[in-house]
Amino acid sequence: MNTQRWLQLATALTALLLVFMIVVAWRSAADEHRRARDIGARTQAVMERIEARANALENEAGR
Repeated sequence: MNTQRWLQLATALTALLLVFMIVVAWRSAADEHRRARDIGARTQAVMERIEARANALENEAGR
């Protein structure tokens, strides 16, 4: 094989590796986004429960 052929092969392998790395990074980012959204939803639910309990305590104290 001559040098040009080796360079073409190296270029093709580099391109394949780059595509693979982009796909892995994209999937990882999607997983992180999903986890962040889940944490946000759980946090919102906890805050709503705390507010409801605080309102109930205020109502009981006002009686």
